[in-house]
Amino acid sequence: MVKLNLREKLVLLLLFVAIIPFLAITLYWYHASQSSLKNNAVTEQKSIVLNAAYTVNNYITSNVQVLRTQSQSIKIQSFNENGVINSLQNLIKQNTDIQTLTLANSNGQVILDINRKGVLNTHTNISNESAYRAVTSSGAKQFIEPITFNNKQPPILTIAVPIAQSDSKQNLSQTNIGPSRSKTTNKNLGVLIETTNFNNLWHRVLSQDNIGNNNIYIVDSRGNLITYRNMVYQKDLHYIRQGPIIQAFVKNPLSQIMPVLLTTENGIKVLSSYKQINITKWGIIAEEPTSAIFASINHTAIVSSISFIVVVTLVLVIAYFVSRRLTKPILDLANGITLISQGKLDTRITNNSNDEIGKMIKSFNKMSFDLGLLVQKIRKEANNGDTILNNVSEGIIAVDANEKVLLANVSAASLIGKKPDDMIGQQLKNLYNWTENDSNFKPDLSQEQHYREITLTNNLHRISYIDILINPIDKDPSGIKTIILIIDNTKERELDNMKVDFVSMAAHELRTPLTAIRGYLDLMAHDEILKSSDSMRNYFEHMEANSLQLVSLINNLLNVSRIERNALRYNPEKLSWNEVLRKVISDQQFMAKSKKISLVYEGPEEDVFILAEQITIQEVINNLISNSINYTDIGGHVIVKLELNEEKVITKVIDDGIGIPQANQPYLFTKFYRVRSGLNSGSGGTGLGLFIAKSIVEMHGGSISVESEEGKGSTFTVILPKFNEDRYNEIIRNRPFNTRHKYGWITKDTSR
Repeated sequence: MVKLNLREKLVLLLLFVAIIPFLAITLYWYHASQSSLKNNAVTEQKSIVLNAAYTVNNYITSNVQVLRTQSQSIKIQSFNENGVINSLQNLIKQNTDIQTLTLANSNGQVILDINRKGVLNTHTNISNESAYRAVTSSGAKQFIEPITFNNKQPPILTIAVPIAQSDSKQNLSQTNIGPSRSKTTNKNLGVLIETTNFNNLWHRVLSQDNIGNNNIYIVDSRGNLITYRNMVYQKDLHYIRQGPIIQAFVKNPLSQIMPVLLTTENGIKVLSSYKQINITKWGIIAEEPTSAIFASINHTAIVSSISFIVVVTLVLVIAYFVSRRLTKPILDLANGITLISQGKLDTRITNNSNDEIGKMIKSFNKMSFDLGLLVQKIRKEANNGDTILNNVSEGIIAVDANEKVLLANVSAASLIGKKPDDMIGQQLKNLYNWTENDSNFKPDLSQEQHYREITLTNNLHRISYIDILINPIDKDPSGIKTIILIIDNTKERELDNMKVDFVSMAAHELRTPLTAIRGYLDLMAHDEILKSSDSMRNYFEHMEANSLQLVSLINNLLNVSRIERNALRYNPEKLSWNEVLRKVISDQQFMAKSKKISLVYEGPEEDVFILAEQITIQEVINNLISNSINYTDIGGHVIVKLELNEEKVITKVIDDGIGIPQANQPYLFTKFYRVRSGLNSGSGGTGLGLFIAKSIVEMHGGSISVESEEGKGSTFTVILPKFNEDRYNEIIRNRPFNTRHKYGWITKDTSR
């Protein structure tokens, strides 16, 4: 495509503004005039064809009428030769179109044959001629013989009428080519035959004042040319029978065709139509060349074309000078904008005009000044933004729709041992090797997500533990599609591991002296001297109870350590769950009765089997029942309810105790969490029981939850899978030979 500069576009614009209206008006006038001339020509030709057909029909009808009148004269019927000669010579003199008149008797013997030069041969016999036979043998009232063509002579019209004594009132409307279908009953005395040329007929047709530029000619029913304006050329025009208008007449002669535009057999465009002549069934054909129809506007079109060229020339000259004056300051402005885009913000344009362009240039100069100040401010803010971004501890990455990195800070780059600039334009998947649960991981960047506990391994095989936050962005002008926030939890995880290691080490170290203390306490408790003193025996009982509580705390700390390290294992077996529940309820009855609390079981009596480790799963229920008893007032109720559905075993521990505040419930199953309210009265636990219970239930593939309302009681729900034979067989097959793991602990240390 050709690119035009501003001056060329302005010249074209002025040219179009000046020329298009002129051209549109001229074309509209031309088409309107052409349509009007065509409509006028159609109306005119239609009238011409009708008048011409009427003229020819009347002319031939008149000739037939005159000839029939002559046939009724007494001189003709008496065959008086002298009288007949005078009558027929007078008829020839009156009608200059008549070539010959022939009188024959009933035997076909010619009585008289006369033309303009005199009497011809009178001894011939015409009984075998078609005209004679038509009005004698067939009994026709008149006969118009079809035209016969001779290249040496022009066509001749032959008319024959019978000579009958009582035929004076025959109806001329029955005149037709060929014999009439109705026969006369009168005596036929002979035949009167007339031959006529077409000179006078043609002059009559062409004598119409409104014939205009139309070419009119006559053809017979087969399309043969009968007569034409210039009879000299008639013999050369026989080929026109192949023309479209003549073919239309031959195929459908009865209806007059409306004038239509056609192309003749010699390639000339004409307006043409036809009309059938009733008496002879010939056709009047009219053709008017379109060049003649539109001749009046062709001259005007030439004048308009010359005017158009002159106007275009003047517009081009004016447009050149106008565009030169207008485009120079605009081009200066464009160059100034180019320099501004190249960073030359001190660019200024000189112009002293006070018109709109001068005002625009002044605005440009002010804009370039303000833009310089703005760019300085933006650069300063950008530097501040980069400083803040690169000092954020979390990794920040911006990617486009194709997951190519558009922006990265130092923290994000340091995770993989690169610089931020080295990451720009790289595919995100080629930079970060993420895994989740030892499987390759790819975050979904199309929606907001928060991925936890993701492992990142860099090129130096250094492992980082991270969280990933995905935040999609819609319609960002810079092309950013997603912001990725990477939170490095490696140090926190290492610190947690150190805490777990410390707790595990401390618990193990405490068990040794605690075991010795308990051993000495047992020895002292069996000493007869010490046992004899009630006060000493009371002291020993308190010391033994506290030592047992300390053992429980140490065991719980060790199990928390195992859970944190994911080192807690269990050895499942097929258990009757309702039997386990009844055993735990039986063990807790002593504690319940001491507070006058009703502890009952509700559920099916038949065995309900689960796949679980008895000691660990039993301690979960033991912990929940113990908590319900501890936090239920004297005289309250605790119900252990067992429900079943298709795949789950649902166990509920329901009490009407003091309940748990709504704000504390989300944190109830976390480590070391204790409710700081009236709930902690009577309990000296460390907040590990429910955390351990939740871990055990989840280890068994189940879930634990709580519903509680303060002052109305609590419901703890444990959902476990039903026993599955296939799963059990798989565990048995994969279990090491002679291996047994049992982990139990004392759960007197409550968690709420």
